[in-house]
Amino acid sequence: MSPKHVTTTSSWRTRLSSAASLPGIARAVLRHAHGSRAQLEAYQDRAVARLVAHAYDRVPFYREVYQAAGVRPEQVRSVADLARLPLVTKDELRARAVGELLARGLDPGRLLSISTTGSTGRPIRIYNTWLEYRILHLFRLRAHRQFGRRVGDRIAEIDQPIPPHPNDKKIIGRTLRALGLEARLQLSVYEPDDVLLDRLEAFAPDMVTAYPNVLIRLGRALRERPRRRLRPRFLLTNSEVLSPSARAELRTSWDAEVFQFYDCHECNLIAWDCAAGHGLHCNEDVAVVEVLRNGVPAATGERGEIAITSLHSYAMPFVRFCLGDVATRGPSPCPCGQPFATLQAVEGRMVDFFRLPGGRWLHPYRLIENVDADGVEWIQQYRLVQEREDRIVFNVVPTPRATAERLEAFRRYAAAAVGPEVEVVVRFVETLEIGPGGKLRPAYSLINSDYGSVDWARVDGGGSASG
Repeated sequence: MSPKHVTTTSSWRTRLSSAASLPGIARAVLRHAHGSRAQLEAYQDRAVARLVAHAYDRVPFYREVYQAAGVRPEQVRSVADLARLPLVTKDELRARAVGELLARGLDPGRLLSISTTGSTGRPIRIYNTWLEYRILHLFRLRAHRQFGRRVGDRIAEIDQPIPPHPNDKKIIGRTLRALGLEARLQLSVYEPDDVLLDRLEAFAPDMVTAYPNVLIRLGRALRERPRRRLRPRFLLTNSEVLSPSARAELRTSWDAEVFQFYDCHECNLIAWDCAAGHGLHCNEDVAVVEVLRNGVPAATGERGEIAITSLHSYAMPFVRFCLGDVATRGPSPCPCGQPFATLQAVEGRMVDFFRLPGGRWLHPYRLIENVDADGVEWIQQYRLVQEREDRIVFNVVPTPRATAERLEAFRRYAAAAVGPEVEVVVRFVETLEIGPGGKLRPAYSLINSDYGSVDWARVDGGGSASG
């Protein structure tokens, strides 16, 4: 058998593994939100067993890792059995050649690929087949429908401009638009505010999706100009934490409902807002979402690290993959009546925990939640930077309403939160640098903190920064 023939056969096996699941996937999209918890868990168990067997048989990296751990695929038949498998980190994937991470026989040049924005400066490239990409998007549309999206709605997306992938002809989108079933406007985060608002006004969207910092900035600009056609029914935020005060400000400035997605390139949508206000629904028929505290499942109400197993990623599997995000585990199932487990808060990246003198750990959102409590009026933008263990700098772009009283109130709160060993410096600045992809990173540490060594018993408490 020629190598060419082996490659062709193998690649079709991987494609068919996704295609064979299509009837079950269609049922999941249509029924799981209204079904039972038992039905959802049975679906997950089958998907986990199928994915792990595929990863072991066809992906060199996972075969090597699982053999080293002494685990055979037949030992992993359910979500509960995933605990037998080692966690996988981004650094482990970065250290491998692409061919070791893809299913055997797949040509990376024929796949859809995207690079993460790489806030740490070390992005990874993620590969999907065309079919996998569309399957993941179907579940995203389900969440849209729960927010109130209708057929024919006009959708405006403000995002980082990314050139079309040569392997994606956008056939489905072009067909929907040709039939009048969808209207979409794509805008760049780098456009000036007045240009963005002019184009939005002309388009008259029903839904606007963007980073929270972009929508807040535009919402403030809206106060200074009359609105005629720019009255979306709802806003959808992604990629950044949406704080409670930011949500409240957006509702007021845009006069629209506000929802958030917690998403990633590895599995598309991880969780979305419960419309009844009970946190975020985990997208459990797309990914197993683990909240781990010292490597074991966190209890309800506890914070931990997010690890995902992407159930429909066969070209480049992600099994127990650590995203480096912090979240608080909520009840399962959701009190609203849907069967999905919940996250009560998504607080940001673990790499940005502040390590304080004496071995204490503080998540910066402990400070930011206090900023947000009053920051709608006197703070336009902010960024917390830990320069040393004993020094944190709070950079503020103030509004004209900034007062000495508000500044002093923040200093008192910050001093109580960090303790007398840590100096908190407040600086007023004119602008803040925008990070990769147009994101405004509100907090980070310059200390090389290995978040895998976080002692959760010594993490300072604090409310969520998520709404």
